[in-house]
Amino acid sequence: PVALPAAEAGRLTAASVTMMDGRLHAALVSESEPGLVALFAHGDAGSWLPLGEVRVPRGSGEQLGAPSVSFAGGDLLIATGEGHVVRRRLSDGAVTLSAKHEVRHQRAAWRAACALERPGQAPRVAHLRLRESAHASHPELLTVEVGLRTTEQFA
Repeated sequence: PVALPAAEAGRLTAASVTMMDGRLHAALVSESEPGLVALFAHGDAGSWLPLGEVRVPRGSGEQLGAPSVSFAGGDLLIATGEGHVVRRRLSDGAVTLSAKHEVRHQRAAWRAACALERPGQAPRVAHLRLRESAHASHPELLTVEVGLRTTEQFA
């Protein structure tokens, strides 16, 4: 097994890995640098090669929880606790999606996001949040069609 690159500046708050172009790639967010996503590729010699950094989108209000990172094909999807989602193409750094989705809810904590894609259908983003009640936490999955900004909830 291949270990992730060490986060020398602190513990990891978000991470994602994928195979791309025959190499393992990693996207990492550390506790000490929550505004940056560090990108790495696993090299032939068994070491991790730094590919660069991508800024986490900043919202207008307080940052709610750690950002989430995930890979979608050759792109990196970054989502914040405020519902801001940015998708960057890794080959050239171009932003292919930047949107703000309302995922906040009273007594709910945002957790993660990922891309949902099916051939012939408009791309969507799924947001996971936990809604607190008096006795338990309830996961909720909200999906947002990227172009239309409509929201559906599945509890």
